Amino acid sequence: MRGEELPLINALGTFLGDTRGISFYFVNRDILNATKPEVLALLEELATTIIEFKKDKRRKLVVTKALNRELEDYEVEL
Repeated sequence: MRGEELPLINALGTFLGDTRGISFYFVNRDILNATKPEVLALLEELATTIIEFKKDKRRKLVVTKALNRELEDYEVEL
């Protein structure tokens, strides 16, 4: 199993510090946390911004991590 994680980490590592473009990664946190919580923690550490989709009574996007601290906890209802 460990060999499967390294190609993903190596691929993501090539983008660190490259400010020419923006990349979006969609991750099912429930599945990844249940199978490989250490990979989820690493992805969250590498990310400059984390936006979560939450579905309670209403659907919304919530910024849970951002370089700009003013954006953290910002919510947008869909």
